Amino acid sequence: MKKIIYLSVFLNIVIALQGCSNEEATEEDLSTLKQENQDLIEGHIEMETEIADIKDKLDELLQSEESQYRDGEVSEDDIKTLLTNGKERFFHVQSGGDIKEVETVEYNGEMYRYLGEDLNTDERLTVYLTETFTQEVVNEVINELNIVEIKGMLTQPIADRGSILEWGKANYQSIELAKATIKLNLNVPLGDTGEFEEEIVELKYIEGIGWRINSLL
Repeated sequence: MKKIIYLSVFLNIVIALQGCSNEEATEEDLSTLKQENQDLIEGHIEMETEIADIKDKLDELLQSEESQYRDGEVSEDDIKTLLTNGKERFFHVQSGGDIKEVETVEYNGEMYRYLGEDLNTDERLTVYLTETFTQEVVNEVINELNIVEIKGMLTQPIADRGSILEWGKANYQSIELAKATIKLNLNVPLGDTGEFEEEIVELKYIEGIGWRINSLL
């Protein structure tokens, strides 16, 4: 680049000298051309400095994004483990937690049971579920399972439900990636029936925490 600029300046000088109508170039002409040449060189140096600064800033930005990506890396095995853990935690809550002795209470004309000691407060339930789910999904789980607080303790209707979906054996049909989310289109085996159920699950990366399930299972 420098050679091209210097050659251009040289040609300008030659052309300017030829334009002197066969008269010898004056000292003033030479001085003006030299000054123009110096200005071009200084401008080129300034431009190179600006380009170098931009490159440094771009490198810093790329390194920052690469670091953020590495922090949020997730493998296929990680995803299957997360889905399996999510399913297990959901059904543990659905079955009432670690219940030593069933205690029931009537609420709005329906029989409810108190959750086990590991889940019987908002704090305990939230801590347990946010190990695999986002807070938004935790709220959905509470609504889905009709969990309510009675006499200071969490309860749920007496109605266990199960599922034969094997999330740990899910097959990927398609994956959509965004900056902090992964949307999975899965075929999940229905036990040993040989059949599959199509499920769409979203994972969300939470800064400083990691990947969490952002869908009900």
